Amino acid sequence: MTQFQGNLFRILIGRVVSIYLSMALLIWVLQFCTIPLDTAKVRLQLQRKTFASEGVSLPKYRGLLGTVATIAREEGLAALWKGITAGLHRQFIYGGLRIGLYEPVCLGCSPSIHGI
Repeated sequence: MTQFQGNLFRILIGRVVSIYLSMALLIWVLQFCTIPLDTAKVRLQLQRKTFASEGVSLPKYRGLLGTVATIAREEGLAALWKGITAGLHRQFIYGGLRIGLYEPVCLGCSPSIHGI
């Protein structure tokens, strides 16, 4: 490997790491904003399953926003962010790889780079 190729490789790796980290941090912000809706969605799904199997007459949660309001009222606002740690870890790895490495992979597979 020549000196030029070595420098180019270091620049490309630095760019890939920079893109990955910036995308992973962006995904963290999005995960933090959407986890209350995900928590409410899961509660609604579990309730419907229980409702059908046990024959309960009145469901506790009604609609997505009603579920968010019920959880916040009965368990406190912090309950909407239950599971945030696991979600952030998953999104840092999965989201960072999926979005952050898209451009470098596309550029690496581009025929114009390889002279094809």
